[in-house]
Amino acid sequence: MLSEQAWDGIARSLRLSTRELQIVCGIFDDCTEFAIATDLGVSPHTIHTYCRRLYRKLAVTDRAMLMLRIIQEF
Repeated sequence: MLSEQAWDGIARSLRLSTRELQIVCGIFDDCTEFAIATDLGVSPHTIHTYCRRLYRKLAVTDRAMLMLRIIQEF
């Protein structure tokens, strides 16, 4: 939905690492934690941990709020 250039700008603005950005893109594409883990070659538990840390970092409490935060930043 968003261009690569837009994602790069969002990542810089929100200070997201490459891995965090990959996970945010997966969430934005409505992938499950399991699907994101499979795509990135890590365990679902790792993705769950990243999600919790992203929620804290971006001051949100769930996926919907995370997506709204990304849209606001865009």
